[in-house]
Amino acid sequence: MQRSKIQTELKEAQRAGKLSGVSGRLGDLGTIAEKFDTAVSTACNYLDFIVVDKIEQAEACIKYLREHRIGKASFIALDRVDSQVERIR
Repeated sequence: MQRSKIQTELKEAQRAGKLSGVSGRLGDLGTIAEKFDTAVSTACNYLDFIVVDKIEQAEACIKYLREHRIGKASFIALDRVDSQVERIR
């Protein structure tokens, strides 16, 4: 219940113009074949992370959650993921 409240609050804040770049929960952004759903859900703790475009947006979300006493969440900032992929290549 807490997880969905956090997602709802972040999306509402984005619609109100208080936040930007929030794409949503990683597990909601893609599909997993039913055959593999249990295995992937069990093995992948990152499915509950919130995806944002930039690290600054993740920081703004954390600040917003803290200031409004909504709860805690973990984030994946795409700009940081992209830079990690570039270093590997």
